[in-house]
Amino acid sequence: GRATRLVGALIDVTEWKKAEERVRTSQELLSAAFSGVDGAITVSQVLGDGDFSFVSVNRKAAEWLDIPVENFIDKRLGEVLPAKAADAIREHYRQAVREERTITYEDNFWVAAGEVWAYTSVTPLRAEDGRINRVVATSIDISERKH
Repeated sequence: GRATRLVGALIDVTEWKKAEERVRTSQELLSAAFSGVDGAITVSQVLGDGDFSFVSVNRKAAEWLDIPVENFIDKRLGEVLPAKAADAIREHYRQAVREERTITYEDNFWVAAGEVWAYTSVTPLRAEDGRINRVVATSIDISERKH
């Protein structure tokens, strides 16, 4: 019943810890940029029926529409936006997916504070398997140029 041997292993995890720190720093930077920019950013999932559901939206997108950020998540466009706006945005998203490239457009919409003109870019994103599974839309307020 006495132990006569001891077997062990020593693994240097320094590089693993450094990699974890780089990932954490990168995530913090992306989160700060996503939240801090003055433009609206939305990320939407491509659904099998040709529709899209919100995965994430930044503060500015929620402010423009006067809708809390949490009310967007996992909702289809038409569940959050007025029907006419949802239809127009859906068509732009479909175009970006169909053409497999970033598309841009200008459009206006009404919010509590009045009319807003926006310049929007819609970019399809690919999953690891190569299929387009999301779109990211970025919009900046160009109202001053339009008036």
